[in-house]
Amino acid sequence: MAGYQLKITIEGSHPPIWRRVWIPDRISFEDLDRVIEEIFGWEHAHLYDFYFPDLQKRVTYDPAGEGTEEENSVKDGIDDFLEVGGKFIYTYDFGDDWRHIIAVEKLVEYEERFPQVIQFKGPNMIEDCGGIYGFYNFIDEAEPFDMDAVNKKMRRWNFDQTEEDAVWDEDTLREYINPVASLSDVFLQYRKEDLTGIARGFGFSGYSKLNKAKLVEWLKDKMLDGDFMERVLKTVSADDLEFFHQAVDNQGVITYADRIAGSLFLCAYGAMNLYTGFYQVPLDVQEKYRQICTPEVLEAQKKRANLGRLFEGAVYLYGAVTLERLRMLYERCEGEKIPVRDLTRALREFTEENDSYRFDGSYLMDGDLEEEGMYLFLLEDQKQYEPYMPQSREELYEYGEFQVQVPNENTDFFLLWLKRELNLSEYQASALFCQMQDIVRMNCDWDEVESLLDMANIQISAKKKRRLAEQLEVFGRYIRKWELAGHTQAELEPGRKKADVVDFSTRKKIYPNDPCPCGSGKKYKHCCGKGKS
Repeated sequence: MAGYQLKITIEGSHPPIWRRVWIPDRISFEDLDRVIEEIFGWEHAHLYDFYFPDLQKRVTYDPAGEGTEEENSVKDGIDDFLEVGGKFIYTYDFGDDWRHIIAVEKLVEYEERFPQVIQFKGPNMIEDCGGIYGFYNFIDEAEPFDMDAVNKKMRRWNFDQTEEDAVWDEDTLREYINPVASLSDVFLQYRKEDLTGIARGFGFSGYSKLNKAKLVEWLKDKMLDGDFMERVLKTVSADDLEFFHQAVDNQGVITYADRIAGSLFLCAYGAMNLYTGFYQVPLDVQEKYRQICTPEVLEAQKKRANLGRLFEGAVYLYGAVTLERLRMLYERCEGEKIPVRDLTRALREFTEENDSYRFDGSYLMDGDLEEEGMYLFLLEDQKQYEPYMPQSREELYEYGEFQVQVPNENTDFFLLWLKRELNLSEYQASALFCQMQDIVRMNCDWDEVESLLDMANIQISAKKKRRLAEQLEVFGRYIRKWELAGHTQAELEPGRKKADVVDFSTRKKIYPNDPCPCGSGKKYKHCCGKGKS
């Protein structure tokens, strides 16, 4: 039997943080990811990929199943990619962008089917700290790496599965994984800091002096209180509630770590097996949930969630929107009228729970537009146009849920260009596609584009920057803007009414650092006043 000796180094670490590890052959990239996350203390909370510069190939973890034909799957075996003397890159968490440089040092005679660390330097890493530079601000909090404990744990792993066995099946997992009896069993697996984070997230107090054992029971009792759980279920997102309901009905579901990590509700009320991807709801939580979540509660929550999507979608399109227009949108989407009193109450509840929105009794608006009455300037500009009307309920709710325009026949070209010309994975290109939309919508200048590229650790030549600017100019014609009352430039051409230059002659003098009256949220000098003296 053979194996590989790998040296894995955190890019940018000084002094270098690294692990030298033996791994068996005939394992998958999914197995290799599991090894890397274990030996650096990562918590399996983010997406990842592998990139082979010499082969110009990328191996992508794609939970949504939307990868391109050019991308290999993490289910593939590593042997066809690894070459002694070669190097490749493992990236974990595309936000913090943790890059691990992996050197294939040599082949080893290795009879075991589990990995083991043979040498190391440096502590465990810290999740969500802002990447390598942020890490050094918190390095005193980094836990020391315990090689003996990690090797003891990995010795129990078995990478000798057949390809057929390697993909977990929900029915098999339900048969072999015992149900979780109590929420306290889940909380016992968390660190004390995780538990205090849950308590803080739900607005609890009075737990600071409790040790972990007492905190576990205290928090469980709080979370299973009937009145509290009912309030939580009424405010949780429709997607989270639907997923949770499915997990209860089916006694567990297979999912991916990011699906759970992104929701305080799902983290707090369920248990995720990070190796199998199996999410379960403890039996005592299930019992309480079934008592509370009646069909009436589910229907009320669904209506509330749809109203939230409508509000967010309307603000995404228009920036500021009147009560009357919201009523019209609701009637168009839901096929029924809503009394002004009910709509007003829903708006007040919505803005109390969402700090980024404001409701002044007449207008629902983006919170940034409230400052200095900027929304009034925006509404004045919008008078030139008949507001854009979404073509379907799904279109409006999609804007509300995702706060972005998904790629379509007009914008697909830009997503493909980002993947091909900047050599990005599907996930990275999609993230940049969305961020570039915000830059276009806010009329930002090129400095914002370069800043975004730097934050994403994307280095491109001057020639490609010019090409990117050209692509952005075309892309921008198909992005909906507030000052165009939700239309795109392309929809208003030909016969577009709006002048190219905004006339401020009837308004107070605008200074370069003042907020731009067009409502973009940018300074005047970076928006409509750009290039003016």
